[in-house]
Amino acid sequence: MSNTNSAQQFIVDQQKWLRSVLIARVVDQNVVDDLVSEVTQDALALGQRWHDIKKPGPWLYRVAVRKVLQYRRSQRSQRKSNSRFLNEPQIQEAAFEWSTPLDNLEKLEFQSLVRQALSKLNGRDREILLLKYVHEWNYDQISTNLGLEKSKIAYRLRNARARLRGLLNYLVTTNDD
Repeated sequence: MSNTNSAQQFIVDQQKWLRSVLIARVVDQNVVDDLVSEVTQDALALGQRWHDIKKPGPWLYRVAVRKVLQYRRSQRSQRKSNSRFLNEPQIQEAAFEWSTPLDNLEKLEFQSLVRQALSKLNGRDREILLLKYVHEWNYDQISTNLGLEKSKIAYRLRNARARLRGLLNYLVTTNDD
């Protein structure tokens, strides 16, 4: 019973970054909830073998990514069988407290551009940016939980920021026309 409790407690402690990883790859909150539930079930199904996992953070990350891939495959086969394309859900708008309606409108437009740019990045770039800047993780935390070396995190983060800046510049210039 303690193995189940330790696995369950570990996943509860890791919920925040696990959700960020899944949101970066899936976006739809309902699907993310289902995937977190499936990852939890997989961890609990290990039972006694839970203590054999030497690095539970990277293991959890790999399981989550596999669940996303399975979800995407099922979506692809559904689209093929229905022979129609599904629209991707949009990220929910956050509540804003700006001083003027014009400021609020500018903030909404900028957030829309950032969302568009983030949606064009690959999943790995999105998740590293979200973990670093939304959850304010340091390189050690990202490295430990994603199972990558710190130098690779720094390299990927630098490249992700450059891609995001390029996409934002492109979107701003195309929207001004």
